Amino acid sequence: MSGHSKMNNYPRTKKMTHKDSKRLEKFFKKYLEKLHAGKSGGPDPNMNPSLRMVHDKAKSNNMPNEQL
Repeated sequence: MSGHSKMNNYPRTKKMTHKDSKRLEKFFKKYLEKLHAGKSGGPDPNMNPSLRMVHDKAKSNNMPNEQL
């Protein structure tokens, strides 16, 4: 069974450029930050300042709204 990691296989299957892979890496890091912020303070960004901060950083990095 070769290559069972989804993040490892994604650039190979989509023929991504170096720029695309760096962008994906940034989005994945923001996703993980959002996951941890949501677990620690709740899902509402208006009541959770750490989650609101992650949302603002993600928007400044041009993350699509579907992924927020």
